[in-house]
Amino acid sequence: MKHEPVKVAAIFEPAGVRPVWFARGARRYAVEQTTYTWQDRQGAETRLHFTITSGGELFELTYHTAGQRWTLAAIEG
Repeated sequence: MKHEPVKVAAIFEPAGVRPVWFARGARRYAVEQTTYTWQDRQGAETRLHFTITSGGELFELTYHTAGQRWTLAAIEG
């Protein structure tokens, strides 16, 4: 799956970023649990990755810091 743009509601705190929900098409998914987080770099950009669960499915969301945008990178379910 390529990185699909999605809308994400997230809380930005001193301790880090916490996604709360994301929208894919007309459907909105509540983040039930964040199971894993990590970061990497692509060129000069830092990317923050979040593996989250919603409705029994597993998703990978990525926050691209340079463009302040979110993408859906993977789905398992």
